[in-house]
Amino acid sequence: MRFAILAAAFAALSPVTRAAFGYTSSSGVYTVDSGSANLFTFKVNSASCDITSLYFYGTEYQYSATASHLISGLGSVSFSITTSGDYIKITCVTDTLTHYMVVHNGDSNIYMATYTTAEPSIGELRFIARLNSALLTTSAYPQSYSGLGTAGAVEGSDVFYDSSGYTYSKFYSSVRFIDDQVHWVSTSDASVHVSMVMPGNAYETSSGGPFHRDINTDKTSTNGAHNLYFYMNSGHAQTESFRTGLFGPYALVFSRSGIPSGSLDLSFFSSLGITGYVASSGRGTVKGTATGVSSSYQIVLHWYNSAAQYWVYASSSGAFTSPLMKPGTYTMVLYKNELPVATQSVTVSAGGTTTSNIASSSDPASTTPTWIIGEFDGRPTGFLNANLQERMHPSDVRMSAWGVVTYTVGSSSTSVFPMAQIKAVNNPTTIKFTLTSSQTGAATLRIGSTLAFAGGRPQVTVNSWLGPAPAAPVDLNSRGFTRGTYRGNNVIYEVSIPSGVLVSGTNYVYINVISGSSGDTFLSPNFIYDAVGLWTSGSTATTTTTTTTSKITTTTTKTSTTTTSTSTGTVAAYGQCGGLTYSKSLLVITAQQSSHTCNSRSNYMCIWLHLHVFERLLQPMRAQLIHRMTLGIFCIPVVPTLVVAIELACYYHFPEAIEKPNQLYLPTEVPTLSRSSLRSTYGPFIGGKAAAGSGNDIPVENPATGETLCSVISASTDEVSNAITSAKAAFDSGVWSKAPAIHRSKVLSTLARKLEAKIPEFAEIESLQTGRVIREMKAQLGRLPEWLKLTIYEPHLDDRDYYAALLRTHSGFVAPTQGTLLNYVTRVPLGVVAQITPFNHPMLISIKKIAPALAAGNSVIVKPSELAPISVLEFAELAAEAGVPPHVLSILPGGADVGKAIVSNPIVRKVDITAGTPTGKAIGSIVGNNIASFTAELGGKAPILVFDDADLEAAVNGVAFASFVASGQTCVSGTRLLVQSGLYDSFQTAFLKKVESITSRMGDPLNPKSTMGPVISSRALERAERMVSQSGRSVIAGGSRMTGTSGIDGFDFSKGYFYPPTVVEGVKPEDELFQEEVFGPVVTVTPFQTEEEALALANNCKYGLGAGIWTSDLSRAHRLAAQIEAGLCWVNTHHRNDPSSPWGGMKESGIGRENGLEAYESYTQSKSTIVNIASADSMKATDDWFADDGNEKRYG
Repeated sequence: MRFAILAAAFAALSPVTRAAFGYTSSSGVYTVDSGSANLFTFKVNSASCDITSLYFYGTEYQYSATASHLISGLGSVSFSITTSGDYIKITCVTDTLTHYMVVHNGDSNIYMATYTTAEPSIGELRFIARLNSALLTTSAYPQSYSGLGTAGAVEGSDVFYDSSGYTYSKFYSSVRFIDDQVHWVSTSDASVHVSMVMPGNAYETSSGGPFHRDINTDKTSTNGAHNLYFYMNSGHAQTESFRTGLFGPYALVFSRSGIPSGSLDLSFFSSLGITGYVASSGRGTVKGTATGVSSSYQIVLHWYNSAAQYWVYASSSGAFTSPLMKPGTYTMVLYKNELPVATQSVTVSAGGTTTSNIASSSDPASTTPTWIIGEFDGRPTGFLNANLQERMHPSDVRMSAWGVVTYTVGSSSTSVFPMAQIKAVNNPTTIKFTLTSSQTGAATLRIGSTLAFAGGRPQVTVNSWLGPAPAAPVDLNSRGFTRGTYRGNNVIYEVSIPSGVLVSGTNYVYINVISGSSGDTFLSPNFIYDAVGLWTSGSTATTTTTTTTSKITTTTTKTSTTTTSTSTGTVAAYGQCGGLTYSKSLLVITAQQSSHTCNSRSNYMCIWLHLHVFERLLQPMRAQLIHRMTLGIFCIPVVPTLVVAIELACYYHFPEAIEKPNQLYLPTEVPTLSRSSLRSTYGPFIGGKAAAGSGNDIPVENPATGETLCSVISASTDEVSNAITSAKAAFDSGVWSKAPAIHRSKVLSTLARKLEAKIPEFAEIESLQTGRVIREMKAQLGRLPEWLKLTIYEPHLDDRDYYAALLRTHSGFVAPTQGTLLNYVTRVPLGVVAQITPFNHPMLISIKKIAPALAAGNSVIVKPSELAPISVLEFAELAAEAGVPPHVLSILPGGADVGKAIVSNPIVRKVDITAGTPTGKAIGSIVGNNIASFTAELGGKAPILVFDDADLEAAVNGVAFASFVASGQTCVSGTRLLVQSGLYDSFQTAFLKKVESITSRMGDPLNPKSTMGPVISSRALERAERMVSQSGRSVIAGGSRMTGTSGIDGFDFSKGYFYPPTVVEGVKPEDELFQEEVFGPVVTVTPFQTEEEALALANNCKYGLGAGIWTSDLSRAHRLAAQIEAGLCWVNTHHRNDPSSPWGGMKESGIGRENGLEAYESYTQSKSTIVNIASADSMKATDDWFADDGNEKRYG
C-alpha cells in the first residue's frame, strides 16, 4: 500500500502524463498525439495545413502570433488524415504541391516530405517551424539573432546591426549541405532541443550541390519567433536550375536528451504511399577510388543530373561509396576541398553497384607555379576576413579593415590578402614580386574566384601592360558575399602574359574589379578569391577561349602579335594611325627600356621632343604626361606601346622626322623639374623623420587618370601604439609642451615661411592626388600660412596670421574669488591628441587642426585619408625642418584599422575628425568610452536661399562657386538651391548657362584653364550616378559620367572619374537627393514662395553645417541667418574661411569647432591655481577648521 501511495505522489509531481496515440478534431483543427512518453502533441489547421500548436513535455513551444508551415503558408489546401497501424499520415494538396506529415507511435517527431511539380509562384520552397524565442532562446549561431540588430538595417531587410557595430542575419546560420544533417534551437539550459533533421538523401531533389548553403535559423526578437528552417529550394546564390519531385523525408524532432542524430530510419515511408518516394530496393550505388587529390584536402564526390543530386566524402585513401541513388545517368565530379578537378559520366541501375574510379585532371596547381597566394581549392581560406565572413557582414566592426592592399610575394602574410575584391571598397589589389631573368618570358596568371556579384570579375595590369577584359561570369542574381556565402560560380580566369612584359627584378600585378554594373560599398561589383598564381614559361597562344567543366569555368585570355615584312626587315605591326598600318623601322628612343631611370633627363628630352613636335596630334597624351614631367614625379616608362604611339604619328604626319629626329622642332628648353620626383613609396612619419612602415601597401591613385602615383605603407598596429607612447613621452618631457610660448610661436612662424616657399609644389601634389584643378589648389594653399605664422611681432611679414600670434597674445585671467585668495586660471595642453583628416582638402583641413594643437603645446598624431596622404606626409617633414621636435608631430597613414587603433588608445586625450556622419558617430562612441574630448566636423547638405531681390549675376556666380568648387566634394557645398518663384525662371536660365560654361572648360586638372576636376574615386563616381539615376526626378544638366576628350586640351575623361556639374529639378523634401550627401557636383533646385517656406525647406534636413542667403535686404538676411539651423551662414557669398572664424556644424553635422579661439581652447584645459595671500596670523585665526574656539570658520 505504501508503494502505491508513493507511485501516485510521483505521478502527481510529473509535468506530463502519457496520452493515447491518435488524433481528434474540432472546428477544422486536428490535434495529433504521438503517444510519446514526453507527451508530444501538435495541432494542424485542415484549411491551410498550418501547424498552430507544438506541445512538448508540458510546454507550448509554437510561437503564438504566426503558424509553422510550408513556404510562407499554403493558403487553401485539400486536407486528409489517416491512421495505419503505428502511423498517422496527414496529406495537404495544392495544384502543384503535396505535403506529407507523418507521426510514428511513441516518437516526439513530425516526419515530413514535400512533393512538387513546379516551384512556388510566391515565396521559397521551405518548411518553417516558428517557435517561441522566449522559451527556445539558443541556437548554434547567435549571429542569426536578427532581432538583436536594433540599430537598423545594414542592407535590404535581412541584415541588421546593433549599437556596437555587430551584425546579424538569418543568413549567418547557414551550413554547407554536405555537413548539414541537423540544425537546432534549444532552451537556455539545453534541457530541450527542437531540431530539423535531414537524414540520408533529404537534399537529393534540392539544387546547388554539396557546398550550397541556406538559412537554418533566425531569431526575430527576445519575445518573438525563433524560426527553424528546412530550405529545399531558394534563389540564394543558386548555381543550378530548380528540381521538382519529392523533397525529403525530413523531420522536426523534439528531444530532452541533447541534439539528435542525423541518422533516422525512414524506411517506413515505403509503406505509406508517398508520391515520388523511391525505396532502397529501387536505388543503386557507385563505388571507386579517387586519385590525384592529396589526403590533406577533403576529397568529395558529387553526382548530379536534372532529377537528383548526391555526395559523399571519400576516405583519406580516396575510396568511396555513394549514397543510395535513383537510377539514371549522372555527371560525377571530384572535388579538392570545394574545387572541381575532374568530371566524368556514370550510370546507376536499381539494385546495382557501379564501379567508377576518377582521377584529378584539371587542378591548376598540378604544375608548380612560380608563386601562389592561397590554394586553388575552391575556398578563400586564410585570406583577410575569410574566417569571419560566413557569420557576419563585411561592415561588422569585428572585421579587419577592407583597405586597398599591396601584397609582396615572399614576405606578406596570406592573411593580409583580401578574400574579396570589392569595386567601391578595396580596388585594386596589387601584387609585388621579383623575378629572375630566366623567368621573364611569356607567362600565365591564374585568378581563382569562387563567387561573383553584379558581374564583378578581375582585369589585370601587369607592370604597364593591360590585360584583356574577361567576359562577365554567370549572374546568380543574388547577394552572396554580404550574406555569408563564398561559393557560387567557381571560375578560374587565366591570362596569358606576352613575352617582354615581365622584367628581371621587381614586377607588379594590379587586379581591378570590372563590371558594367555599379553599387554602393559592399554591394558594388565584387568577386571572392580562391587563389592567385603565376606560372612563368616561354609558351604563347593566339586564341581566346572559354571552357566549362561541370561547375568550373576557366576563362583563358591570350594575345597575339602579327608581323609585317618591309624593306627594312620584319618588325611588329602594332596598329594603325590615320588609316595607315605602321610597319617602318622604329625610331630608337634615347634611353632604352633596359637602362631607363626616373632621373635620366635624356628620357624627358626625348619624350618632350616628340610630344612638342606633335603637340596637336598627341594633345591628350601630352596633357597627361608633360605636367608630370614638369613636376619630375612621373617616371616615363619607355615601353614599346608608348614608343609605337609616338612613332606612328611621326611616320604618318612627319615622315622626315624618322630620318632626322634630333634636327626637327627641337624645343629651346627642356622643362625645369621643380622636384626630382615623388617618391615611389612613402611610409609613416614618426620621430621627426620618414619611416619605412610595416603595414599594408596602399596605392595612391590620380583620380583624373586612374594611374598610381605612388605607394604609401600604412602604420602597423605596433607602430601606432609605439608612436602614441613616444608622443606621450615627448609631451611629458616638456620639450614642446613646456617650451616658452615665444619659442613655439617662432617655430610655427618658421614653418609658415617654409610652407609659403613650397606652395606651388604642394598645389601640384594636391591636384595630382585629389584631382582638383590646379588653380583651386594654388588659391587655397596660398592662404594656409595664415593659420601658422606670427606676424604681430614680425612686422616685416604681411599681417595675415593667427595661431602663432594667438599663442603670444592669449592670456589667462584672475577669477574674482572671495576672500584673501588669489585665483589665477591658466590653460594647459591636453597631452597626446589625434586628428583624422579627409581627402577633399588634405592640406587645408590638416593645418586647420595641426596649427591650434601645436600652438597649445600638445603632441599631435594625424591620420590622413588613405586616398590623399602625400601632401600631409611632406608637410610633416617641413615641420621637422622648422623645429618641431621629434614625436611632437607624427603622421600615421592607413585605413580604418589605423584610425580605430589611434582613437581607441586611452593615452589619446582628444580626437578631432572631419568625416562622414556615420564615421563620426562610430568614433565618438569610442572616444567617449575613453573620457576624451571630441571635435567632429561631419556631413552637410547646405541650403542656398536665393530671393527675388538678389543680384542675378552675382547670385548665379556665387551659387556656382558654392556648388561646384572642389567638384562638389566639400561638406558645405551648396547642394540644395532654394530659389524664390519670382526669380526662378531667370535664375535657372542663367545658372544652366553657367553650368554649361563650366562643363565645356573642364580638362586636365593641371591645366590652369580647367574649371573642375573629377571626383575622388570610382566609388564616389558610382554614388553620384546611382543617386541621380535612382532619384526619378528631372535631370536638366549633366547626370552621366563624362567620356570623350576635353575641348580645351584633349584630355581623356574616360580614364578618370569625371562627373559633370549636374542639376536636378522636381526633387521633394523627403527624397534622398534632398536629404543625403552626394559628395559630388550634384545640386537640386526647388522653388519657394515665402520667406517662411524657404526657412522650413532649409531646416528640413538632419545636417546643419553650412548655408547661404542671397538677398539685397540685409534685415531679411540677419533675420534668416539667426533662424537657419547651421553652424556657418554666409550672406551674398560662400565658402569664406578665416583662421579666426569658428567653423563647425549643428545637428548631425558635428560637435565642437575648428578655427578661432574656440579651437585653440579646445586643445587646452583650464587649470585653476588658488593662493592664500593672508598673513600667517590671519590664517591661524580663521583657517583652523578643527579649533575649539567657537569662532566661525570658512568652508570652501
